[in-house]
Amino acid sequence: MGAADGRDDTHSTSTGANTSAGPAEPVPTPAPGVRPWARSLAICTFGSFTTIVGMTMLVPFLPVYIRQLGVQDPDAIVHWSAICFGATYLVAALVAPLWGMLGDRWGRKSMLVRAGLGMSIAIGLTGLAQDVGQLLALRLLTGLLGGFASGAMILVADLTPVARRAFAVGVLTSGVMAGNLAGPVLGGLLPPLVGPRVVFGWTGALIFTAFLAVVLGLPADRPQRRPVAPDGPATPAAPSAPAGPSDPPAAPGPPGAQGERAPARASAAIVLLLAIASLITFASMSVEPFITLLSAQLPGGQPAALWGGIALSATAAGTMIAGPVLGRAADAIGPRRVLALSLAAAALCASAQYLAHSAPALVALRFALGLAVGGLAPAATSALRALVPAARVGRVLGLMVAAQHAGQVLGPLFGAWVATAAGMREAFLASGAVLALGAGLAALALRRRNQPS
Repeated sequence: MGAADGRDDTHSTSTGANTSAGPAEPVPTPAPGVRPWARSLAICTFGSFTTIVGMTMLVPFLPVYIRQLGVQDPDAIVHWSAICFGATYLVAALVAPLWGMLGDRWGRKSMLVRAGLGMSIAIGLTGLAQDVGQLLALRLLTGLLGGFASGAMILVADLTPVARRAFAVGVLTSGVMAGNLAGPVLGGLLPPLVGPRVVFGWTGALIFTAFLAVVLGLPADRPQRRPVAPDGPATPAAPSAPAGPSDPPAAPGPPGAQGERAPARASAAIVLLLAIASLITFASMSVEPFITLLSAQLPGGQPAALWGGIALSATAAGTMIAGPVLGRAADAIGPRRVLALSLAAAALCASAQYLAHSAPALVALRFALGLAVGGLAPAATSALRALVPAARVGRVLGLMVAAQHAGQVLGPLFGAWVATAAGMREAFLASGAVLALGAGLAALALRRRNQPS
């Protein structure tokens, strides 16, 4: 994309991609202070943190709230808790590609405005529910109107200069993981003090501040348009920035077979990366329900709930630490290399949990797993962005979000099946095998990219 694009001038000037003949349009000098992409990253990280806090805060007190709404049977409380919690993520998975496509058409900022305002209203109204049916409807509405974190990822991946893209996604991932850590803690502390209904109101107000930050702080953007050929249909726009160090552009050559193979190879790589994204969450979620149960069987693992919570938090903490660091590495040596290496390390750490001999050892292995997993989101997002034209970023990254949600839904079912058929510890070996499969696919994607056309 060139200067007429409006948004990618910083990419062109920073990477030397603007090589078109003729007089160049003057590039405005940015105002001193914080770089625009860094300011957008800070706003998106804050908004993602607040919305994830809002999504996860109800985990500890959802059964209590359902009991207050009139459900007294213990089995029914468990049933409704699972339905109300999972409904939000199921709907979010279904609509993520739609919001991504609309973001391509209407602009990324508009999607964050929609998600911030929609979630603040839906979560605020959840505190006014009068029965469990209304609670379920509002949870469905939250999933339908939400998607702030995924929209922020699309915006950050699209607007950040290519040399800092994976680092920026790593910072955003750390904000999301911080929200995953803080949400359940606040959900356990606040409801006994002020009541669940007040907590929902406060959460809605917190997310509304993220909405205001987006409206007031993010620059207006224009949707990418695909150029129209004079004698034919619209053709895909070129990516707004060149690929990373490990993803060199194909060598120039005459049109024909190479020109016909390039889109097919890019499409195959996109499919591989989407499959990898699904496998990552599939493997991670397949064993999370068993962490507390495994802690209870280990020496020093009592109280089991405490040690299980520490083990899960250790994974999130490792991801928070490693995200920006491995993001920088992906910017330096290429996202696909970091993706393959991180998946291989994650496979080893996941499988090693089979050998955990004490609760502290399990915590250490979960922390190591978090360090390895920290490079996955930045590398996968950056690799996908390098393959996708600017006019289609939203729909493709939206498909990645949907693939991740599918892994979240199917992973626990797979883990339960393995645990029932072979044993609980064997589920950790199966999780490692799935991550190893992802590492193999990542290596295949890297090999296909490096093959001559």
